Amino acid sequence: MYRKLGATHMNLVHCHAFAVSASGWNQVPNVQGGRISPDSQLESLIAKNIEKAKFGSCLESVFETDDSRQNDMRALIREHGFGDDTAADKAAEEIAQRLCVAMDNRSHPALLIIASRRDGSSSQVSLWTFPRDEALRLINQKTASTLQVLTDIFSQTSRLRKAAFFAGGQAKTEFLGGKILDLQSGGGPKAIADFWLSDFLLSMPAIKPKAGTQMIARALVQCAKEAVDLTDQQQLQNAAMSIRSGPKQRWSPREISENFFSGSLASKFEKKFPNAATYNTPFDIDQDTYSANLNFTVYKLESGVVVSSPFSEIGESVRISGTADDGERLICEGRVVSQRVRSPNGVR
Repeated sequence: MYRKLGATHMNLVHCHAFAVSASGWNQVPNVQGGRISPDSQLESLIAKNIEKAKFGSCLESVFETDDSRQNDMRALIREHGFGDDTAADKAAEEIAQRLCVAMDNRSHPALLIIASRRDGSSSQVSLWTFPRDEALRLINQKTASTLQVLTDIFSQTSRLRKAAFFAGGQAKTEFLGGKILDLQSGGGPKAIADFWLSDFLLSMPAIKPKAGTQMIARALVQCAKEAVDLTDQQQLQNAAMSIRSGPKQRWSPREISENFFSGSLASKFEKKFPNAATYNTPFDIDQDTYSANLNFTVYKLESGVVVSSPFSEIGESVRISGTADDGERLICEGRVVSQRVRSPNGVR
């Protein structure tokens, strides 16, 4: 996982810059550039951009790995951070080539900068893309002034810029994830929002249990409010109850959809999440957060009757009267549209 390291004694050891643009799988990646010799100006530029990015508040990510923690991008980033000049050169060029393949025709040509700073056995690796831009330069002369159109420049302030930051030591348990700056994430076509994190960095959001649980609960509530079909309502109820009381307590939104939803409901549920990476990420369900956000209640009466209420009907067709001291009473009223008889062994 990402680990914050102080930058006070970090020295810039490797820096590479490449002009990149989209290329297909069957094309040779369009990469131009290479090693940049570190100097005080470059070190200041890298440090300034890291500070401006405010990575501490950015999206936390994890590499998609197998049981051996193998991930091609993780290996290349570690090689750049800890390898010698030859190893860093090779890793940087492959990273640049992978970015070209991950980009598509909607992605703007950009400048990719890969910088590694080191302090003893710890390293920080940052990756940046700054989109190509155009600028005008006014040249004042005694006889006449002229304008120059500059096209081979790259913007450090564009909202299309992206960055990733990784820090840690050389142990196998280090460099498992990082921090992601993607100002497009969550907006526009999903392919644009996801290519930097998923296709290029081979990573996914490291969603914390409370945040992920809140997203799932809200998605269920929103779908319930939109559901007019009885089958959809029943699917939502089954999903809500299974997430709350079932044996499985680690879910991704995709797993919920595949296990409980069909047809248009599955599509509606998927659209409640900001991007494909979030939709595919599993996390532990925080039950307190789940109950607080879902507002789904199962009532058991003293007669043994169990009443489960859809989230959107509590306070509407399902109401509670009285007080806890006097004895609460459940009131449920509505037109019966279907019924089922369940035998003791569960056969309907």
